[in-house]
Amino acid sequence: MKLTLKHAIVVFGILPILAACGGGGGGTPSTDSGPTLEERQTEQRDAIKTAIGKAETAVAAVKDDSADSVVGAADAAITEARNAITAAKDVPDAEKTANTGTVNALASRLTAAKADRKTAMDNAKALADKEMTMKARALKKAIMAGAGVTDATMTGIPAITVGADQTDAITLKAGDSAGSLGSWKGMNYAGMIGSGDDKTTGTARYYSNSDAAKRVPFVGEAGEAVHGLTQATANDGKDVYSLGTDADEDIGGSKFPTTGTKTYDVDERKFAGTYMGASGTYQCTAGACTAAFSDDGITLAGTWTFTPSPGAMLQMKDASYVYFGWWIRHDKDGPTHAGVHYGGSSGTGGATLVDETRIGTAALVGKATYTGKSAGKFAVSDPLNPGNDNAGHFTADAELMADFKATAAASTLSGTIDNFRLNNGSSDPGWSIALQKTAFDGTDDKFKTASSPDGDQTVWSIGGAKTPASGMWEARMFDDKAGDGSNVPDSVVGSFMSKIGVTHEMVGAFGAEKD
Repeated sequence: MKLTLKHAIVVFGILPILAACGGGGGGTPSTDSGPTLEERQTEQRDAIKTAIGKAETAVAAVKDDSADSVVGAADAAITEARNAITAAKDVPDAEKTANTGTVNALASRLTAAKADRKTAMDNAKALADKEMTMKARALKKAIMAGAGVTDATMTGIPAITVGADQTDAITLKAGDSAGSLGSWKGMNYAGMIGSGDDKTTGTARYYSNSDAAKRVPFVGEAGEAVHGLTQATANDGKDVYSLGTDADEDIGGSKFPTTGTKTYDVDERKFAGTYMGASGTYQCTAGACTAAFSDDGITLAGTWTFTPSPGAMLQMKDASYVYFGWWIRHDKDGPTHAGVHYGGSSGTGGATLVDETRIGTAALVGKATYTGKSAGKFAVSDPLNPGNDNAGHFTADAELMADFKATAAASTLSGTIDNFRLNNGSSDPGWSIALQKTAFDGTDDKFKTASSPDGDQTVWSIGGAKTPASGMWEARMFDDKAGDGSNVPDSVVGSFMSKIGVTHEMVGAFGAEKD
């Protein structure tokens, strides 16, 4: 067959089409042209709806007491919603305009909520500032009033007597732990006298370096006073001890009352119990045979004995320690007196006060450093800047430097209280108290400055800037580490008062151990 030009054009015109179809290999033509307009619009509309929903939730969460992070989240949600609208390129302008109006309305609600929040916060701050101003003024007066307070020596339970013209002492009882201040163990105390409008309450914070109770055998020689008891007989560990009639907090057992007074019948007068944690047997052999409960412990009437179990171990409390802390009294109108306390345990075998016969001898000449902690009360009350008023309690570091000379009167002590923390906070206000060098007073067995709170024996610095000298301070030295082989006193505890003009007032106590 003869091929004509016409046939050739037809044939060659078909070839490109075949090539596009896979060259005759039987493949399926591609239809992947991306999301359709309708699909893109749906995706963009969903993004706008989700973003607006999140913005509505975030704006609704902004309240008068909301944190800054909540407000920030609402601002961010509004921005995200606007961005979602802007990114919706395939959504008709009319829809985007309507959505923008919704977001604008949310933004207006947020603006109003933030304004209400600011007003509420301003009001709350003004109220808090006013309350703090009143607290600072009251505590400042209480600290000043406490300068003349006598604080009875603490023997485990502090007794506070306020002023020579007030004999209404409050006996404070140990409560919950106050945690540790460095190596010093803290305890909270509280007490009350009177009732109604005449009620006076007292609280105290007490820090000591006492060790944990030790387990020791309950044994002794016949006729010897052991652990506050008198031994009546001795018989191979089955010793019988006579109990006194004073309130005793070491008496324990389920047969003793927890309220009121219990009278024991004849068949109830012998039972198991504990004394200072040691197990044994109590027995009433004559007399009234009663036991009365009080905050001071169990008071027995009649003739009572305690027989420790064979091998009984009692919990022997550490009798050799020193302590320091603060106290405060309140009546119905607020704080009336605030002060500090310090000293050494007075129990048998307790810490021994280092007296003048020790200081000022050839055996004790040289320098020693003591480091520890401090705690107390402070008040900042500035009529010209009431927004800066502050008051409460503090903790701080303490360092004392002793210079022992050949004569007691020439021996000196100085120190620094710094790294303050206020009201259990972590911020340091930049305070430092210099305890200026003072000499040993052999009459009072202490290092002491002039006794007037208006003295000039401390220097209160703020941010490194010294203020005029003020106040007073004092300290006693103790040996509370028996048998440590050192002639140098183990510990020093004391108190101080410092102030800045009429705006800053502080009273504190400290305890430090030999480095």
